[in-house]
Parts: sequence; structure tokens; C-alpha cells
Amino acid sequence: MIYRTVDGGASWSDVTSNLPVDQAGITYIAVSDFDADEVWVTFSGYVDGVKVYTSKDGGVNWNNVSATLPNLPVNCIVFQNNFHNALYVGTDVGVYYTDTTLTDWEPYMQGMPNVIVNELEIHYGADMLRAATYGRGMWQSPLKNVVSNISDKKQTPQDISLYQNYPNPFNPSTIISYALERNRPVLLKIYDLQGKEIRTLIDAEQSAGLHEIRWDGLNYAGYSVAGGVYIYTLKSGGINQSRKMLLLR
Repeated sequence: MIYRTVDGGASWSDVTSNLPVDQAGITYIAVSDFDADEVWVTFSGYVDGVKVYTSKDGGVNWNNVSATLPNLPVNCIVFQNNFHNALYVGTDVGVYYTDTTLTDWEPYMQGMPNVIVNELEIHYGADMLRAATYGRGMWQSPLKNVVSNISDKKQTPQDISLYQNYPNPFNPSTIISYALERNRPVLLKIYDLQGKEIRTLIDAEQSAGLHEIRWDGLNYAGYSVAGGVYIYTLKSGGINQSRKMLLLR
């Protein structure tokens, strides 16, 4: 089942709708950085043609976009926010790719063994796709389509875009990247799940474009923090964006 909230978790509504949850289990959900109503869902199992579904209205209606993906579990999906709704999925035999200029999925795993891909993340600062596999370690490849300059990388209706850190999970350090549409003051802080402030990484006026900073897992006092889930929050001009990350010890 899939539930959606639009009030910070105060209430939830079932948006499973016409998804084939009676045929296969949901493995992953991805949401467009541009439109919160545009969602993709992946499925496990061995039901032919039940692999990836998408909704453009927040889950009211779902469309099957599995096309000719192999009849194997699809474990994860990641959305590339700067090229024609580019999508990468991790399956039990590697990675597949599609975008709005294509009519089907195509293999995207040259040099990678036939391996189960459990997690995919995009590192925008390096224009790389990273894949976590079952038993064969981490792999990376350049994005299939790379925009030519930093100003293109931030095609977003908002003034700021905060990206998922990489690596995640991590030990001992991770990179946090974000894009600014224009010059503006930036405050980037780390918190634990109890809301305790752990560290301020940025508190300065910054120029438009893509920025990166590394967090070394240390607090204000310079001591290593315990393993667990932490929240990094970017604040600028009344806009707040947050993401979670997992530190392993």
C-alpha cells in the first residue's frame, strides 16, 4: 500500500488506487524534484510487465511504464533532475535507463557484472551514477546524459535544490550538494533525530550555481558522533529543505 500526506504527517490518504499490489510487492518510490505529484513506483516479483508504474496526479491514477523491462524484480529507481525526466532502475541483473525522448528502457550497465542492484544514487557534483549491489560492492558510471554547465544543472522551479548526500550510508564522511538559482545567504546545519543541533557546515552568502561540502561526522567540539540517522537542513530566504542520511560506525 502507498499512503500520501500533504500536511506534514497529520493525516494520510491511500493512493494505491489501481497499482497491482495483489501481484507484486512495492520496492521503491521516487518523486520528481519539479512536481510533487509526479511519482514512480517499482515492483519486485516475476509477473511479466509489472515492474514500474508512474502517476502524474499524486497517486490518483497510475500508468504502467514497464515496457520491455526483463521479467525480474526491480529494486530501486532514481530520477535525474536535469535531463528530460531521465530515470534509472536497479534490477536483479543490473541497471536500465529511459527518458521522455525514448519509448522503452535500455540496458545501462556496460562494464558491470550481472548483479543485483539494491540502491542507486546520483552524485550531481561529479555527474556520476552510483550503484550499490548485493555482494559485489559499489559501482559507478557517468550519467548517460550530462548537462554542459552548472547553470543547466539547477533546472528547478525553486530558488534552492538540496540533493541526497553521497555516499549514503557513509563512514567516515559524506558529500552534501545543493544548487542555488541566484546569489543568496545559505545556512546548512546537521541535526540528530531528537532535533539537537550537531554542526553548522555553511553560514554565508553564496553565489548561484552548484555547491558541495563534505561532512566528516564530527560535532562542534570536533568529536565523532555516534552512528545513526541524521538530518541536514538547508535554509535560505525563508525556504527550508531537509534530507536524511545514515552514518555507520
